Amino acid sequence: MSAGIILRSCFDQLNQHLRFIFLDIFWRCIWLVCSFLAATLFGLGLIAQLGSVEWEGPVLGAPSPIILITALRKFWTVYGATLLGQLGLLLLSVLVFWIVLEALFRGGREGFWVYVGTSVGRFFVLAGAAGFFGLLSLRDETGGTLLIGAVVIVGLWFMVSLLETAIRKDAIALIGVEFSKLVTVFGMLMVVEMFLAFVLWGSAFAAIKAASSSTASGIALAIVAVAVPFWMVLHSYLIAIRFSVIDIINKECRQ
Repeated sequence: MSAGIILRSCFDQLNQHLRFIFLDIFWRCIWLVCSFLAATLFGLGLIAQLGSVEWEGPVLGAPSPIILITALRKFWTVYGATLLGQLGLLLLSVLVFWIVLEALFRGGREGFWVYVGTSVGRFFVLAGAAGFFGLLSLRDETGGTLLIGAVVIVGLWFMVSLLETAIRKDAIALIGVEFSKLVTVFGMLMVVEMFLAFVLWGSAFAAIKAASSSTASGIALAIVAVAVPFWMVLHSYLIAIRFSVIDIINKECRQ
Protein backbone atom coordinates (compact mmCIF):
# COMPACT_ATOMS: atom_id res chain seq x y z
CA MET A 1 0.00 0.00 0.00
CA SER A 2 1.47 3.32 -1.10
CA ALA A 3 1.72 6.44 1.03
CA GLY A 4 -0.95 8.19 -1.05
CA ILE A 5 -3.46 5.37 -0.54
CA ILE A 6 -2.76 5.35 3.22
CA LEU A 7 -3.38 9.08 3.50
CA ARG A 8 -6.50 8.87 1.35
CA SER A 9 -7.86 6.12 3.58
CA CYS A 10 -7.15 8.19 6.70
CA PHE A 11 -8.84 11.33 5.37
CA ASP A 12 -11.84 9.28 4.22
CA GLN A 13 -12.45 8.15 7.82
CA LEU A 14 -13.49 11.60 9.06
CA ASN A 15 -16.54 10.30 10.94
CA GLN A 16 -14.29 7.99 12.98
CA HIS A 17 -12.18 10.94 14.11
CA LEU A 18 -15.03 13.18 15.30
CA ARG A 19 -15.10 11.85 18.87
CA PHE A 20 -11.33 12.23 19.21
CA ILE A 21 -11.46 15.78 17.83
CA PHE A 22 -14.30 16.77 20.17
CA LEU A 23 -12.55 15.43 23.28
CA ASP A 24 -9.26 16.97 22.18
CA ILE A 25 -10.84 20.41 21.80
CA PHE A 26 -12.65 19.99 25.12
CA TRP A 27 -9.53 19.38 27.20
CA ARG A 28 -7.59 22.07 25.36
CA CYS A 29 -10.33 24.58 26.19
CA ILE A 30 -10.10 23.54 29.84
CA TRP A 31 -6.35 24.10 29.71
CA LEU A 32 -6.71 27.51 28.07
CA VAL A 33 -9.26 28.74 30.62
CA CYS A 34 -7.28 27.50 33.62
CA SER A 35 -4.01 28.86 32.21
CA PHE A 36 -5.63 32.24 31.59
CA LEU A 37 -6.95 32.33 35.15
CA ALA A 38 -3.54 31.38 36.54
CA ALA A 39 -1.81 34.06 34.43
CA THR A 40 -4.40 36.63 35.55
CA LEU A 41 -3.83 35.84 39.21
CA PHE A 42 -0.08 36.07 38.64
CA GLY A 43 -0.50 39.46 36.97
CA LEU A 44 -2.72 40.77 39.76
CA GLY A 45 -0.18 39.64 42.35
CA LEU A 46 2.58 41.37 40.37
CA ILE A 47 0.58 44.60 40.26
CA ALA A 48 -0.09 44.40 44.00
CA GLN A 49 3.62 43.91 44.72
CA LEU A 50 4.55 46.77 42.40
CA GLY A 51 2.04 49.02 44.16
CA SER A 52 3.64 48.27 47.50
CA VAL A 53 6.95 49.83 46.41
CA GLU A 54 7.22 53.25 48.03
CA TRP A 55 9.01 56.13 46.34
CA GLU A 56 11.64 57.78 48.54
CA GLY A 57 12.76 61.09 47.16
CA PRO A 58 11.44 64.41 45.85
CA VAL A 59 7.94 64.53 44.45
CA LEU A 60 8.35 64.87 40.70
CA GLY A 61 4.70 64.77 39.85
CA ALA A 62 2.44 61.98 38.64
CA PRO A 63 3.11 60.17 35.77
CA SER A 64 6.83 60.90 35.82
CA PRO A 65 8.98 58.45 33.82
CA ILE A 66 11.84 58.97 36.27
CA ILE A 67 9.71 57.75 39.17
CA LEU A 68 8.42 54.83 37.11
CA ILE A 69 11.87 53.67 36.05
CA THR A 70 13.26 54.04 39.56
CA ALA A 71 10.30 52.19 41.05
CA LEU A 72 10.74 49.36 38.56
CA ARG A 73 14.44 49.10 39.38
CA LYS A 74 13.68 49.03 43.09
CA PHE A 75 10.95 46.45 42.53
CA TRP A 76 13.35 44.24 40.55
CA THR A 77 16.03 44.53 43.22
CA VAL A 78 13.64 43.53 45.98
CA TYR A 79 11.39 41.05 44.19
CA GLY A 80 13.39 40.00 41.11
CA ALA A 81 14.44 36.55 42.34
CA THR A 82 10.99 35.88 43.79
CA LEU A 83 9.33 36.99 40.56
CA LEU A 84 11.48 34.67 38.44
CA GLY A 85 10.73 31.79 40.78
CA GLN A 86 7.00 32.47 40.66
CA LEU A 87 7.06 32.80 36.88
CA GLY A 88 8.98 29.52 36.56
CA LEU A 89 6.48 27.82 38.88
CA LEU A 90 3.59 29.20 36.82
CA LEU A 91 5.07 27.91 33.54
CA LEU A 92 5.87 24.54 35.09
CA SER A 93 2.34 24.23 36.49
CA VAL A 94 0.81 25.08 33.11
CA LEU A 95 3.04 22.52 31.39
CA VAL A 96 2.28 19.78 33.91
CA PHE A 97 -1.45 20.53 33.64
CA TRP A 98 -1.22 20.16 29.84
CA ILE A 99 0.59 16.82 30.14
CA VAL A 100 -1.93 15.47 32.66
CA LEU A 101 -4.98 16.53 30.63
CA GLU A 102 -3.50 15.12 27.42
CA ALA A 103 -2.75 11.80 29.13
CA LEU A 104 -6.24 11.61 30.66
CA PHE A 105 -8.22 12.39 27.51
CA ARG A 106 -6.00 10.78 24.87
CA GLY A 107 -4.52 7.86 26.76
CA GLY A 108 -7.25 7.09 29.27
CA ARG A 109 -6.61 5.02 32.35
CA GLU A 110 -4.68 2.30 30.52
CA GLY A 111 -2.37 4.56 28.53
CA PHE A 112 -2.04 7.38 31.06
CA TRP A 113 1.59 6.77 32.05
CA VAL A 114 2.63 6.04 28.47
CA TYR A 115 1.34 9.44 27.40
CA VAL A 116 2.92 11.15 30.40
CA GLY A 117 6.29 9.54 29.72
CA THR A 118 6.29 10.35 26.00
CA SER A 119 5.19 13.94 26.64
CA VAL A 120 7.95 14.49 29.20
CA GLY A 121 10.52 12.90 26.88
CA ARG A 122 9.40 15.05 23.96
CA PHE A 123 9.62 18.20 26.06
CA PHE A 124 13.13 17.51 27.34
CA VAL A 125 14.47 16.55 23.91
CA LEU A 126 13.08 19.60 22.10
CA ALA A 127 13.64 22.06 24.96
CA GLY A 128 17.18 20.78 25.46
CA ALA A 129 18.00 21.18 21.78
CA ALA A 130 16.42 24.65 21.67
CA GLY A 131 18.35 25.75 24.75
CA PHE A 132 21.63 24.37 23.40
CA PHE A 133 21.38 26.12 20.04
CA GLY A 134 20.00 29.24 21.72
CA LEU A 135 23.13 29.53 23.85
CA LEU A 136 25.39 28.91 20.85
CA SER A 137 23.59 31.55 18.78
CA LEU A 138 24.30 34.22 21.41
CA ARG A 139 27.97 34.19 20.35
CA ASP A 140 27.25 33.97 16.63
CA GLU A 141 26.50 37.35 15.05
CA THR A 142 26.01 35.90 11.58
CA GLY A 143 22.85 33.99 12.46
CA GLY A 144 24.14 30.76 10.95
CA THR A 145 23.95 28.86 14.23
CA LEU A 146 20.34 29.92 14.68
CA LEU A 147 19.46 28.69 11.18
CA ILE A 148 21.22 25.36 11.73
CA GLY A 149 19.51 25.02 15.10
CA ALA A 150 16.09 25.64 13.54
CA VAL A 151 16.70 22.92 10.92
CA VAL A 152 17.91 20.46 13.57
CA ILE A 153 14.95 21.18 15.86
CA VAL A 154 12.47 20.68 13.01
CA GLY A 155 14.12 17.35 12.23
CA LEU A 156 14.02 16.34 15.90
CA TRP A 157 10.39 17.38 16.12
CA PHE A 158 9.60 15.13 13.15
CA MET A 159 11.43 12.10 14.53
CA VAL A 160 10.09 12.60 18.06
CA SER A 161 6.52 12.89 16.72
CA LEU A 162 6.95 9.68 14.73
CA LEU A 163 8.46 7.78 17.65
CA GLU A 164 5.92 9.19 20.11
CA THR A 165 2.94 8.17 17.98
CA ALA A 166 4.30 4.65 17.47
CA ILE A 167 4.90 4.21 21.22
CA ARG A 168 1.46 5.49 22.13
CA LYS A 169 -0.16 3.08 19.67
CA ASP A 170 2.01 0.21 20.95
CA ALA A 171 3.44 -0.26 17.47
CA ILE A 172 7.10 0.53 17.98
CA ALA A 173 8.03 -2.52 15.88
CA LEU A 174 6.66 -0.74 12.79
CA ILE A 175 9.61 1.64 12.86
CA GLY A 176 11.93 -1.26 12.11
CA VAL A 177 9.61 -2.97 9.62
CA GLU A 178 8.03 -0.05 7.73
CA PHE A 179 10.38 2.81 8.52
CA SER A 180 10.53 4.26 4.99
CA LYS A 181 6.75 4.20 4.61
CA LEU A 182 6.23 5.83 8.00
CA VAL A 183 8.77 8.54 7.24
CA THR A 184 7.11 9.26 3.89
CA VAL A 185 3.57 9.48 5.28
CA PHE A 186 4.52 11.42 8.40
CA GLY A 187 6.68 13.72 6.30
CA MET A 188 3.68 14.55 4.10
CA LEU A 189 1.57 15.25 7.19
CA MET A 190 4.31 17.43 8.64
CA VAL A 191 4.54 19.48 5.44
CA VAL A 192 0.76 19.95 5.43
CA GLU A 193 0.75 20.97 9.10
CA MET A 194 3.58 23.48 8.68
CA PHE A 195 2.00 24.93 5.53
CA LEU A 196 -1.41 25.38 7.18
CA ALA A 197 0.19 26.88 10.29
CA PHE A 198 2.17 29.32 8.15
CA VAL A 199 -0.90 30.36 6.17
CA LEU A 200 -3.15 30.72 9.22
CA TRP A 201 -0.81 32.49 11.63
CA GLY A 202 1.01 34.39 8.90
CA SER A 203 -2.31 35.77 7.63
CA ALA A 204 -3.34 36.65 11.17
CA PHE A 205 -0.06 38.47 11.82
CA ALA A 206 -0.27 40.33 8.50
CA ALA A 207 -3.86 41.42 9.20
CA ILE A 208 -2.97 42.71 12.65
CA LYS A 209 0.10 44.54 11.34
CA ALA A 210 -1.88 46.15 8.52
CA ALA A 211 -4.59 47.43 10.87
CA SER A 212 -4.50 51.02 12.07
CA SER A 213 -3.45 51.72 15.64
CA SER A 214 -6.97 52.70 16.70
CA THR A 215 -8.53 49.44 15.59
CA ALA A 216 -5.57 47.08 15.96
CA SER A 217 -6.58 45.75 19.38
CA GLY A 218 -10.13 44.93 18.29
CA ILE A 219 -8.97 43.30 15.07
CA ALA A 220 -6.31 41.33 16.95
CA LEU A 221 -8.89 39.97 19.39
CA ALA A 222 -11.26 39.05 16.55
CA ILE A 223 -8.52 37.29 14.59
CA VAL A 224 -7.32 35.37 17.65
CA ALA A 225 -10.92 34.42 18.50
CA VAL A 226 -11.25 32.87 15.03
CA ALA A 227 -7.75 31.51 14.49
CA VAL A 228 -7.31 29.70 17.82
CA PRO A 229 -10.46 27.51 17.60
CA PHE A 230 -9.83 26.83 13.91
CA TRP A 231 -6.25 25.74 14.61
CA MET A 232 -7.38 23.58 17.54
CA VAL A 233 -9.81 21.68 15.30
CA LEU A 234 -7.29 21.38 12.48
CA HIS A 235 -4.41 20.26 14.69
CA SER A 236 -6.57 17.71 16.53
CA TYR A 237 -7.68 16.30 13.19
CA LEU A 238 -4.08 15.96 12.00
CA ILE A 239 -3.15 14.15 15.22
CA ALA A 240 -6.06 11.76 14.67
CA ILE A 241 -4.73 11.17 11.15
CA ARG A 242 -1.33 10.20 12.61
CA PHE A 243 -2.92 7.56 14.79
CA SER A 244 -4.93 6.26 11.83
CA VAL A 245 -1.74 5.95 9.79
CA ILE A 246 -0.22 3.69 12.45
CA ASP A 247 -3.40 1.61 12.60
CA ILE A 248 -3.60 1.14 8.82
CA ILE A 249 0.08 0.22 8.38
CA ASN A 250 -0.05 -2.08 11.40
CA LYS A 251 -3.13 -3.81 10.00
CA GLU A 252 -1.43 -4.19 6.62
CA CYS A 253 1.62 -5.83 8.22
CA ARG A 254 -0.53 -8.36 10.07
CA GLN A 255 -2.31 -9.51 6.93
